[in-house]
Amino acid sequence: MTAKPTRELPARFSLPFIGDTLAFVRDPAGFLQKRASELGPVFRIDVFGAPTACFVGPEAFALVRRAS
Repeated sequence: MTAKPTRELPARFSLPFIGDTLAFVRDPAGFLQKRASELGPVFRIDVFGAPTACFVGPEAFALVRRAS
């Protein structure tokens, strides 16, 4: 049985190494809400030098529950 190909999470361009860290540290909740309104409830950010999947709001967790 072959695995289903994974889909790339939506993201915005960010600077290498710094990524979204500065904006995230300044206002984590506001930053996540803004990105969720731009990219949808499931998206990727780059913080502290690592790509990070974000799930914002009940819609995002509903998607996770449906997938399992």
